[in-house]
Amino acid sequence: MISRPTTGPCAALLLVGLLLAGAPAAAVAQPKPGYSPSSTHIFPAGGQRGTTVRVRVGTECAPPETDFLLYGQGLKTGDAMVADWWSATSLTRRLPRSLGEPDPRRKPTEVPISYPREWAQEITIADDAPLGASRWRISCAQGGTATRPFLVGNLPEHIESESNSAPERAESLTLPVTLNGQIYGERDVDFFRVPLKQGQVLVCDVLASRIDSRLDPVVQWLDADGRLLDCQEARVGNDPILALKAPHDGDYLLRVSNITFHGNAACVYRITLTTQPVALYTFPSGGQAGTTGTFAFHTLTGQPGPPTLQRHQLTLPAAEGFFQPPGRLAPPLIVDGRENRTETEPNNSTEQAQAVPPTATLHGRLANADDVDRFAVTVRKGQRFTFHAAAYPPGSSTLPVLTLLDQQEKRLARAQAIQDVDREARIEWTAPADGRFVLEIRDLRFGSRGGDDFLYRLTLQPAAPDFALHAGADALNLTQGTDSAITLRVGRTGGFKGPIQLAVAGLPKHVTCTPSEIGAGATSVKLIFKAAAEAASQAYPLSITATAKIDGRQVTHRLDAKHKGLVAAGTGSRHFHLTVCHKPVFRMFCFEAYLYAHRGTIFPYVMTVERLDGFDEPITVQIGDRQNRDLDGIEMIPFVIPPGKSEGRLPIYLPETMHINIQSQSQLYSQAFAHFTDKHGRRQAVLVLAEKRNMLRTRPLVVKMFPVDEQVSGEPGAFVDCRLRLKRTTNFPGPMTVVLHDTGEVPGFLVKPTTMAAGATSATVKVRLPTGDAAKQPTTLTFRATGKMPDGTVTITESRIRYVPPGTAEK
Repeated sequence: MISRPTTGPCAALLLVGLLLAGAPAAAVAQPKPGYSPSSTHIFPAGGQRGTTVRVRVGTECAPPETDFLLYGQGLKTGDAMVADWWSATSLTRRLPRSLGEPDPRRKPTEVPISYPREWAQEITIADDAPLGASRWRISCAQGGTATRPFLVGNLPEHIESESNSAPERAESLTLPVTLNGQIYGERDVDFFRVPLKQGQVLVCDVLASRIDSRLDPVVQWLDADGRLLDCQEARVGNDPILALKAPHDGDYLLRVSNITFHGNAACVYRITLTTQPVALYTFPSGGQAGTTGTFAFHTLTGQPGPPTLQRHQLTLPAAEGFFQPPGRLAPPLIVDGRENRTETEPNNSTEQAQAVPPTATLHGRLANADDVDRFAVTVRKGQRFTFHAAAYPPGSSTLPVLTLLDQQEKRLARAQAIQDVDREARIEWTAPADGRFVLEIRDLRFGSRGGDDFLYRLTLQPAAPDFALHAGADALNLTQGTDSAITLRVGRTGGFKGPIQLAVAGLPKHVTCTPSEIGAGATSVKLIFKAAAEAASQAYPLSITATAKIDGRQVTHRLDAKHKGLVAAGTGSRHFHLTVCHKPVFRMFCFEAYLYAHRGTIFPYVMTVERLDGFDEPITVQIGDRQNRDLDGIEMIPFVIPPGKSEGRLPIYLPETMHINIQSQSQLYSQAFAHFTDKHGRRQAVLVLAEKRNMLRTRPLVVKMFPVDEQVSGEPGAFVDCRLRLKRTTNFPGPMTVVLHDTGEVPGFLVKPTTMAAGATSATVKVRLPTGDAAKQPTTLTFRATGKMPDGTVTITESRIRYVPPGTAEK
């Protein structure tokens, strides 16, 4: 009989025996990882209008059937449309877990590490879906997450396919395109091939930190021979923007990697590649509504050095807001109703201060490390003003420090953007007398930093009483029968100190929220949500508004809550997301003391569950997504504790490749999930983390398999002999069964069953080679031998032989 290669790490192993050990040593307690669910990424991180995108949703500590919630006009997930602006479905199809290609030089660490899981999902994007960022999150009976961005674009999309980790396997791209990829594995590097004509300028805008990816990207251009090319580079935070001017006709290589040469599924990126002109910034950064002015676009040229200036005259729209300049990619211009002025040099001293009206928007630049800009404003006693300065575009280089001086240069007030949550330097001030006062703006790194990209926007206006409401997160978890709180920050301006009324729309039955009023003068409030035991466990989108009476009129603002990733100006959502968590239905424990097992064996670790309030559903135990140290290749084989039972054995596979004397021991966390129908008739999914660690110290191997021949070759469809030998210890005299465990990414290899008899030290495995295109691809064949020690402990050893097609030479 011919069998196909096994697919799982221990797919052929159905039974495991108990490994006897001596008296265990006590373990030193360490903080355990958090077990609230979290979202880590979505891949691809966006899609084109009018398409359906197959995505992989990354999570940690989320059970199967977790809800996937998508918020945005014109977007739909799965086959269930719940409302006109959001949709929901369940994560049911978990994708195979892969850690990518490990680096053999890397040694395991003893620092916390996580291993995200990915779930298959689909998102349908309407033809008229708004461009920009929509939001998504996950929720289950254990809790919900903050929202993350999913980007809607209008360019064709390319999703990378592995393996493209070498120049000869680079994927070809057609411009313009939005490229989506993952640095998935410790040695993963992505290559892409782009044809260019001499003199063509190609701009590469990389999104990673701006979509809250774990990737710290290194992006480089190479010629067709792999030589590194000089190009123009700028950064938005940690995200690079590169421009390359092609020195000749031909193909060019784009190389993407992680700065640490580590990676996992959450290291995603999204790159826009275009030959359209791209301006990093515009000066001035806006203007008064309905006016016409000249704007300098600092445009990338593809050659090392600063951007070039391209001046264009534009007429701004009559309505205030954001205006996207036509014909080029650039940050949107800000259109307001005030008089707009551009700073003129010299204005570094009080005597040279540029005279400006008390109501204006000023656009300035700190052109060098010693540049200071001063503006003179004439006011009357008792007039109250608001002055605020901010970098533009957001996330750019400037860190403004704003100072108010009198004519004798006595400091009256100072504000620093770096000390403000909103990264604005804001001064509220009442004029003590008639006269001329000076506003000074400089960068926090005065004396060491400056340049054409150190732009700021300074607003002067009468202080109008107003307020704003902010939250540091846009989601909160609340367990049945408990309360939970979030602190809201109240930004008061223009001298407003009055009380503010709070309203929460969308609260479910049996959930209350207090207080309903923010006291006069208060700059923060703790909003407390309380759920009765009868509250239904699920996710609820809420709308939180604040209303106050200011100068005889009612003023209402919605809560502005922080979410994951950056969003383009004007596209943020202001919904707040509450998840009512189900009360616990079970807990899980294990014996937290050092036990001993040989490398290359499976250890059956006893796990115990405490069932609560009559819960009696099956419980699946698996490896934890979050660990307090590197797993070093350890795997846990999931098993089920059936109804009526409270104990089972978790098979823990300790590979023979584990490092020796690097980690003091293995401190492992397992997790378990279950499903049930609650008293409201809703199906629930819950996951808990074990409250104790699986503690193991490793012993030496008892058996090791080696190849006799390092390489084999043969005609397509032929059988070849793969000779293997065993090195045994006296602890392992028994027989072993050998299978072809893995063939890389090349299909079509078949094997005949092979058994090594007790005491035997060699075997020959007959392998039938593939036919067709698969026979032309070199690959590594991994053979796995499985047996049992006298006490019943399962032992595993592996060996690898390289397959090379006839006529192929390998180094």
